[in-house]
Amino acid sequence: MKLDQSVIDRRQFLDGLIVTGAAGLGAAGVYTALGSLIGADEPEPSEKIVSGKDLDTLATEQFVLVPFGPAPVIVFTLPDGRLQALSGLCTHSRCNVRYRPAENDLYCACHHGRYTADGVNVPGTPPPRPLRQFSVEKQGDGTLRITAAKTA
Repeated sequence: MKLDQSVIDRRQFLDGLIVTGAAGLGAAGVYTALGSLIGADEPEPSEKIVSGKDLDTLATEQFVLVPFGPAPVIVFTLPDGRLQALSGLCTHSRCNVRYRPAENDLYCACHHGRYTADGVNVPGTPPPRPLRQFSVEKQGDGTLRITAAKTA
């Protein structure tokens, strides 16, 4: 079959290819947007073991964000050497919080939210609620075990 006898010409083929690609890209965008609006289906684990590069980061930076199901947990070293573990997401805008050793507080850069090292939201800053507490304990092999703190 010769090109001039084909059922579809080159222009129609390219137009179809562009429309199909745009539709696929649009569907992927909608899927991503809905996923972030609805939330992740990933269940929270009963515990998380922190090891390897995360322990190295904790040693050098004095804090590390580790995944804990759908949201991160921030583990940091207090000035007295104890470890603290709290939810890593700000209760105001759900941005990641960061530990600031010099101030011994947690800071959310999205809207300048602040928390004490115990996770209590500082009055006069945007966060409406304290951060969720987690238990952290050092294991015999040097790893850390994070579990959800028991609420009374």
